[in-house]
Amino acid sequence: MSTTKTKKVSSRKKRVTSKTPQLKYHKLRPEAKEPKYATTGSACFDLYSCLPEDAINIFNSFNEPRRREVIENSNEVNCVYLNPGDRIMVPTGIQMDIPEGHFVRLFARSGNAIKNGLVLCNGVGIIDSDYTDEIIALIQNTSNTVVEVRDNERICQGMLERYEICSFVETDLVEKKTSRDGGFGSTGMGEVDES
Repeated sequence: MSTTKTKKVSSRKKRVTSKTPQLKYHKLRPEAKEPKYATTGSACFDLYSCLPEDAINIFNSFNEPRRREVIENSNEVNCVYLNPGDRIMVPTGIQMDIPEGHFVRLFARSGNAIKNGLVLCNGVGIIDSDYTDEIIALIQNTSNTVVEVRDNERICQGMLERYEICSFVETDLVEKKTSRDGGFGSTGMGEVDES
């Protein structure tokens, strides 16, 4: 009689892991910096400014288009100065090949917002998969002082996201789904602290 033990074969399935999506990019100018994640836990990747050598278009607080000179600051870094309320289209020097069914969402960087008052003037930028021109960050100076936008600095952050296309169906009635009473801005009205 044989005493050899047979190995029990596991019937557990292998864990399925999702494939990391690729976001292809092309540098339009050799000095452009590639997008990159700052840390392993970063949800968004950083995009960098790639200023032209001469001048750039801005819109002032009166919504007038202007050409603003790109100059060297005291640290010998190319920059452009934004007055309070100025808006600027900051080039990144890269274009992206966004996979079909995806888009890139652009956000302001919190450091730029709190330290310099620089935010995305459209709140959140949406880059569709069929947009293949240069990625541009629409930046506004919301502070009350002159602020510089430097070349090759982290200007905004992006996230690749998947989306679904919906079909639109007209209906005679939209049924109420909750006991909510009131329209726009009505939630939390009864929770105001009087103290």
